[in-house]
Amino acid sequence: SICTSLCDKHRQIAQKELQLFAERTRNKCQEITNQLSAAQKQIKKPCENVEKLVETRAFIATVPNVVSSLQPQINDCMRRFDILEQFNFKFDRSDIRVRWTTFAWPKNINDTIQQAQTVLLEVQKDHLKELRQQQEVQPLTTTTIKRVHLISVEFVNDFNTAKIDVQDFEGLFDLQKLPMFAEKARGLQKILTELQLKTQTFNQKEVSLDVQPTDYQELTAVMKQFEPFYTLWTTAENWSKAHGRYFIQSFQETDPFQVEKEVDSLHKAFIKTLRSPSIKNNVKVSQICQGFCHQIEKFKPHMPLIVALGNDGMRDRHWETLSQKLGMELKPTPDLNLRKALNEYKLDQHIAVISKEGEKAAKEFEIEKALDKMEAQWQGVQFVVEPHKNTKTYRLSEVDVIMQQLDEHRVATQAMQFSIFKGPFETRIADWDAKLSLISEVVDEWLVVQRNWLHLQPIFESADIMKQLPVEGKKFNQVDRMWRQAMESVIYYIHFNLIFFFFLQRKNKMYTVQKQENICIRYNNGLLLKFKDATRTLEQVQKGLSDYLNTKRAAFARFYFLSDDELLQILSQAKDVTAVQPHIKKCFENIHKLEFDKNLQITAMLSASEERFPFVKLAKKKRLGEITLPSLFFSLLLSPLDTAINPCSLPVETWLGEVEKMMVRSLKTQLHKSLEEYNAMARTEWIKRSFGQCVLTSSQVAWTNEVEQALTEGGRKGVQNYLEKMKKEMSATVEMVRGKLDKLVRMNVGALVVLDVHNLNTVEMMCQKQVENVSDFMWISQLRYYYLKDENDKKKKTNNNNSNDSSDNDSKIIVKMVQADFPYGYEYQGNSPRLVITPLTERCYMTLMTALQLHLGGAPVGPAGTGKTETVKDLAKNVAKQCVVFNCSDSLGLHPFFFKKKKK
Repeated sequence: SICTSLCDKHRQIAQKELQLFAERTRNKCQEITNQLSAAQKQIKKPCENVEKLVETRAFIATVPNVVSSLQPQINDCMRRFDILEQFNFKFDRSDIRVRWTTFAWPKNINDTIQQAQTVLLEVQKDHLKELRQQQEVQPLTTTTIKRVHLISVEFVNDFNTAKIDVQDFEGLFDLQKLPMFAEKARGLQKILTELQLKTQTFNQKEVSLDVQPTDYQELTAVMKQFEPFYTLWTTAENWSKAHGRYFIQSFQETDPFQVEKEVDSLHKAFIKTLRSPSIKNNVKVSQICQGFCHQIEKFKPHMPLIVALGNDGMRDRHWETLSQKLGMELKPTPDLNLRKALNEYKLDQHIAVISKEGEKAAKEFEIEKALDKMEAQWQGVQFVVEPHKNTKTYRLSEVDVIMQQLDEHRVATQAMQFSIFKGPFETRIADWDAKLSLISEVVDEWLVVQRNWLHLQPIFESADIMKQLPVEGKKFNQVDRMWRQAMESVIYYIHFNLIFFFFLQRKNKMYTVQKQENICIRYNNGLLLKFKDATRTLEQVQKGLSDYLNTKRAAFARFYFLSDDELLQILSQAKDVTAVQPHIKKCFENIHKLEFDKNLQITAMLSASEERFPFVKLAKKKRLGEITLPSLFFSLLLSPLDTAINPCSLPVETWLGEVEKMMVRSLKTQLHKSLEEYNAMARTEWIKRSFGQCVLTSSQVAWTNEVEQALTEGGRKGVQNYLEKMKKEMSATVEMVRGKLDKLVRMNVGALVVLDVHNLNTVEMMCQKQVENVSDFMWISQLRYYYLKDENDKKKKTNNNNSNDSSDNDSKIIVKMVQADFPYGYEYQGNSPRLVITPLTERCYMTLMTALQLHLGGAPVGPAGTGKTETVKDLAKNVAKQCVVFNCSDSLGLHPFFFKKKKK
């Protein structure tokens, strides 16, 4: 049946899973066995010498950590075997052996370590016994050895022989046998060095066998005693060979600086040897050493001659000068050496003249080498270019390395021009400086053109910009063609070095080098003139572009808040009206973006918190019979506001100006509506239905009106009664907050509560101070809002009974504080929070409002982070004005501050 078949299938699957589980367990056990088996084998490995013994002990010290790290894996394997037993898995004998072998490994390793420790102890004793058998107790001089040493017979014999040989050196005086003495000294030094290495080996073995190292001070004393004799005879041999070579070697083959270094080194060695006690106490040997010192001191006066005539900078002109000054013919022939110079030419009598000319040659040679080095460094310098976006041309990159090298070489070249030894290379230095100057000037101008071209290229790539700036576009195209030609030449010569590019581009023509370079210099002077002309042209283009941008800013002053690049990005996409969206938030206080309908007409503005504020609807068209001449004239007068904003048919600066007007008009309409609804419904319901800015402003207008009404009608008692009313409204608002509110409504309520709490505190303070008149300073020092209705408002309502449109309402809100009154700015603020108002905040408001009334400026002063900027920004929210914060920077110009003057 199907059930039986499925059961069999499941049984087979379970069996396969158990087999797989068992196989993985076996493999894990085998890995553990392999690792610990290798460790056990290493522990049991025999130790043939002391080094192996030390190595085995070090390995045994690491094994317990290995076993501890494997113990969790062993436990896991045992748990796996337990699981297999629970499922009645059939184990074969190999599984059982693997299981218990793995389980027993920690104990086996521990037993192996204990056995190995015993064996190693016996091996250590055997090695120590073997070392003692190789050594015999040999007493040395008791004055230098404090205890009896274990020293092998062979070692003692070698040491005693070497000691005798060292003593024999004190009686060697025959200089005729100098080579033999030097060879014998080297051989004895080799023996002593080998004995010293043996002592180090003995000490290492003794440390490995935990035996106190033997002290070989006597060997050290013998080596110290022999050192001055070894130095004397080997140095004497070296001097004898060098002395003869210095006299017969040609000046052309002589390295004067190496000779000077060797002579100084040999002289210092003889002086050091002469000061050692072993030489001082031996009169004859001391005399020999002094004799060699005198030989070197006698030779040293010839060194200026070697340095001068063997100088690599000696050229034919220097030899000719010497010949003229000395009255003899001197030429740098292969047979001219020190012996000939002294014996035949008697040049030692003219050391001063020769040294002066040699010094001059050396200084000139330094200049020559510096020039050659600079030219060689330019061989590997190439222009690095990279494609520039999708322009199908290139731009220079990594120019800093070239400019740094140019600066360094120009400084070095200018220093050469002030050298008194520049004579033979004056023309070459001037030519090289001219080349570097030309390269530097061309590259500097090239980079200026590149910077301006990179800035202007994406701008004039736009067809809209080219259409609006045809003259500047034509000029830029001329520079663009020149730029592309220059970069093509760089690509053509990209595999050649920079000097080749600048000075050898016309190598295919049959010119001499001098003529060729002159032509190339003229060619690159022409290139420089082209770049300078391009720079002037691009400056004209930039000026025309700036003038064009200023005309746009003059038409819409808020463009001053955008950088040139941002404004150009908008203008270059004039056909795409939505391209202004990323920049609209910089032009307005809290318009984050505009809403477009399917016909791309603007219908609403959205804040950063996504509050949608619709623009006012158009007035309904009147029937033909209802149109009168005055109404027609009035409608034509207001036509800019009564037509829809169609950005597709207007320049961007024009339709953004219409957006600004529509923002003011829409805010006026909604505020008028909000004020009318304030007393027509419950306050909590009114809060939910109104926009954020309308809630805050209308509540302030209502509060101002109600407080003054209470003062006028009831005096102190009226204010006290109004305080109770405010407390009830506050309680209702708090109860409203506890409920479920929309995100935007909750933001509005949060800002409203801040203002309501301040208003409540103000009314309480008025009650405490018994304010009873609207002209009391306690009241007029508050920020008050007055709604001034249009005188013709009632007439308009009467004439338009059938219309709900209030877009033609000319009522306005005035914000007053003490003697200052300020018209409400109708800048859209969205759902913005408000700062808690403190007495200090009120004083700041009062000062700044008075300053504005007197057409003055205001500057809050205080420590950083105390809220100066935020206070000014909050005052701007209260009067609905855009507040733009400028942080000081090097790039900040005058235009952002004085854009209003431009607008006028």
